[in-house]
Amino acid sequence: MKSPVYRLLQNAIVPFRFSTRIPLNPIVEDKIHRIVTTNEVISSLPAAREVEIQIKKEVPAGTKLSKAHNLWKESSLPTITTPTGLPRQSDQEICPSNIIHLSISCIEINHPGMGSFFGFTGYYLSVLISLDKGMIWDARGEQVSH
Repeated sequence: MKSPVYRLLQNAIVPFRFSTRIPLNPIVEDKIHRIVTTNEVISSLPAAREVEIQIKKEVPAGTKLSKAHNLWKESSLPTITTPTGLPRQSDQEICPSNIIHLSISCIEINHPGMGSFFGFTGYYLSVLISLDKGMIWDARGEQVSH
């Protein structure tokens, strides 16, 4: 995990921590970092004590949107909201090439241990980034609790 960078989030300076589950070219990793730390993305996030951003996987072209987000069933995807200002594709969309999936966890309270799916109370945002367009392609999120 990289050392945290600090950003203003809802009138508080909070640490943003980045990590990756997949090996990436440093130039690609830096591009993802820049996309995620734009004012557009940060201003769409709720208040939190800390933010963890994890690059999860490269999404194969032709993958269904629900499979790309990999957390929600296809039938529940329409009920998962997109923060104001972030893009949302049709729920039946098929992913183009060069999409990267990442998660943004806005953590208010950590809950370590086996009893919590997310391990924290706060907000979880699943993000699909288009490397070709250099922008967020689709974002879905939800409040999470212990």
